Amino acid sequence: MKNNIGQKIRKVRELKGFTQDYMADKLAISQRAYSKLENNETKLDWEKIELVSPSSEKSS
Repeated sequence: MKNNIGQKIRKVRELKGFTQDYMADKLAISQRAYSKLENNETKLDWEKIELVSPSSEKSS
């Protein structure tokens, strides 16, 4: 079974109205690197999983 964590991360990001650029900035990575996370082309470590978790809030 294919890992679908990237799809879940994308869905939550879109539901919250966040852009890939915003999330990449929050994670201190490039937008391209963030895109790779959503496309399951790279692995997430626990620190980054916590940062992209649904409990993360958008700064004003």
